[in-house]
Amino acid sequence: KRASYFTEVELEVLMHAYEEFKPIKRRNTAASAKARELAWQKIPDRVNACNPPGATRTLSQVKMKHKNILQ
Repeated sequence: KRASYFTEVELEVLMHAYEEFKPIKRRNTAASAKARELAWQKIPDRVNACNPPGATRTLSQVKMKHKNILQ
């Protein structure tokens, strides 16, 4: 089954969460790579917190949506 479209609230939460973790993403060290992964794991949790029960987004869905927004 196809996932529903991202809502405006989800998009806003996604972009705010990304901006919060953006400084972590700019460094190129092993510790930073781990921090980046942990940050990306927190972003879907924040997006899902604003969703009604039963409507969740996976990490891959959130990453893909962010990538598409930036294009």
